[in-house]
Amino acid sequence: MIVSLSLLRSYLGIVGSEFDTQLEQSAMAAQGMLETLCGRKFEQATYEESFRGLCDDPYFIRNFPASFPSLGSDFSSDFYIYVNGNFLESYDDFLLMDEFGELELVNRIFCDRMIHKIKYRGGFAVVPAEIKQAILEGAKILFETSKNAGIASESMGDVSVSYLGGDAGTRLQTLPSWINVSELYCVVRV
Repeated sequence: MIVSLSLLRSYLGIVGSEFDTQLEQSAMAAQGMLETLCGRKFEQATYEESFRGLCDDPYFIRNFPASFPSLGSDFSSDFYIYVNGNFLESYDDFLLMDEFGELELVNRIFCDRMIHKIKYRGGFAVVPAEIKQAILEGAKILFETSKNAGIASESMGDVSVSYLGGDAGTRLQTLPSWINVSELYCVVRV
């Protein structure tokens, strides 16, 4: 969870732990909704992606910034780039073009219309302040909505909370902080 419970309590001016469960659910739901809006995860972790296309076309890695601390030669490796039936074993074969995770192949012998797979370290080691702020503001709206409306549904895997009444989802997407994050950090496919 990007936003800690203590930070959220402080942001909302709440003392004590009476609402901790609802606060935690609100923060996780806000983070999940923001990540869904942006089509990516923000926290640093190891991710795998598959994509189809020509090797001449750049591929934008979903959970940027991205890195390949090592390159393996099979799918059990910690990190790999698998293109057209070949594992790239040299950093000379590809370029990570910019902070937005544009991956471009240098050696065109690998090109074909096949499914390509990558496993990489992606996301932010330190999540930017504007993302944390957007999650705080979103969690505030979801928490206030839950206090006033009641929970209609709930799930645990990847967190899903629905509230009766209110238009929290619409309100979140029109928050200036959410618009700012969507312009800076959302995945754009061309």
